[in-house]
Order: sequence, then C-alpha cells, then structure tokens
Amino acid sequence: MVILEKFKAYWKKSCPKIDGKIHAELRGLKPYTPKRLYSAMEYALFTGGKRLRPVLCLAGAYVLGKEVTPALLRLACSVEFVHTYSLIHDDLPALDNDDYRRGKLTCHKKFDEATAVLTGDALLTHAFELITGTKGVPAERKVWIVNELVRAIGAGGMIGGQVVDLELITKKKVLEKHIHYVYRHKTADLIRASIITGAIAAGAEADDIKRLSIYAENVGLAFQVQDDLLDYNEDVKAKRVTYPVVAGLNKTKDDLGIMVGNAKRVIKKYLPRADVLQGFAEFVINRDR
Repeated sequence: MVILEKFKAYWKKSCPKIDGKIHAELRGLKPYTPKRLYSAMEYALFTGGKRLRPVLCLAGAYVLGKEVTPALLRLACSVEFVHTYSLIHDDLPALDNDDYRRGKLTCHKKFDEATAVLTGDALLTHAFELITGTKGVPAERKVWIVNELVRAIGAGGMIGGQVVDLELITKKKVLEKHIHYVYRHKTADLIRASIITGAIAAGAEADDIKRLSIYAENVGLAFQVQDDLLDYNEDVKAKRVTYPVVAGLNKTKDDLGIMVGNAKRVIKKYLPRADVLQGFAEFVINRDR
C-alpha cells in the first residue's frame, strides 16, 4: 500500500498545478471566444473532474526522470480538454442522455444541446493547438504526440469504441471479446495516450513506449472493469451488459488481478520512479468510485 500512497501524494500535488494551467489557457482564449461558448467551456472543465488523465500524462514523464515543467503541464491540459470533450458528447441525448455528471447538470442541460456540441468541438480542437504550440518540445516529438492522440480518440479508438458500445445495446448475444473491444478503445486508449504523451515529451524511446503501452492497456481495462464491479448490482437490475454480467463475478475479479499485476510488472525496470504508476494500478483496484 506504500506505492498507493505515493500515487495519491503525487496526484494531490499535481492537481492544483493542472487546474492553474487550465485556467491560464482558458484566459488566453477569452478575448476572442464568444461569451456563451467560453462560459460553457469553463463550466465543463471545472465540474469536479479528478484530473486523472493529465496526472497520468505527468507521471508518464516522471517515470522517465522528468519533473513537471510548463511544457508538460500544457500537454497535460490538452489531454484533459480531449477527455472533457468526450464526456460532453457522451452525455448528449443522442448517446447516453444524462442530465447530471458528478452531481452537476451536464453541459447540454446547463446550456443547450447545440452549445454542448460546439463546446465539445471547441475543446477538442483547442487540445491540438495546445500540443503544437508547446515550447520546449522538439517538433518531431509534437507530431508524434498528435499522431498518438489522434489514433487513440479516432475511428479506431475512443469513437470506434463508443459506436460498438451503442451496437451492444441491441446485439442478441454479447461475448467477452465484444466488451473487451469497447473497454480497450472507449476507455483504455485515452489512458494510454495520456501516459505516452508525457513519455514522448520526456524523450521516450521505442522500448519505453512498448512497456508503457502494455502498462496502460492493462490498467485502462482494469479501470473500466472495476467500475463494472462497483455497479454490478445496479447493472444486473437494469439488465445492462457489462464484463462481470457476461463473464461472472469470480472470473472478473481474477481477470482484474491479472491486469493490475501485468501493469505493475512491465514497468518494474523503472523503479524507483515507477512507484507513481504502480501506485495508480493499486488505486484502480482499490477505489470505491
């Protein structure tokens, strides 16, 4: 549990820096952004998010020996902008049709549906401006980061996972492989891109990317599976198709342990600086929400 506390301490220390940088980046947009759009962007970015993905971006650099810099914070913000865009769009009536997120009105309920769509679009677009305008990172590495992020959130990544997730609602027979596909792409791909973004900025080589990718894919899947375990009784009552509903509770718990074990093991070579990412793996399996 020592490494779990290491992650929590790193998380707690990083969040104020990330929030401050997000505020600063938003202020830079204010002079030329329509007031309603600016208000919606600010509202969506500050509705109580845990900032896990930008923290993982910083941790992806930390594991390779790089401390937090203004450049890394800007890249971490880009990841949070992308994540927030995805939540806004997920909440829309055409998709999950949610009225509340984290106890607050969703963007389309606070404003309106058209504003929510455009707010998500604006956040996603600006995320790439944040990356390309980051100083202190070589141009070829910024291109690499953009390519990784585009693959993570595009048709073969997060958006593809969302589409298949919608298809599962009407699918007659859902198998583990179908759910695995959704979880890998809808959740794990952006977690991987978050970590890899920080690692690339820190000078990662091919072997680092390979190890951190294996880590991220395992911990990303585990993150969603743990969500399923926490919601199991509710999902059964609502007849939702989730991993434990299809695979069974015992197998799901076993698989969760294997995922977390694989994640921690593949980055052992980076100890002691692997402690934050190993601690995140412990956090995933021990969290109650």
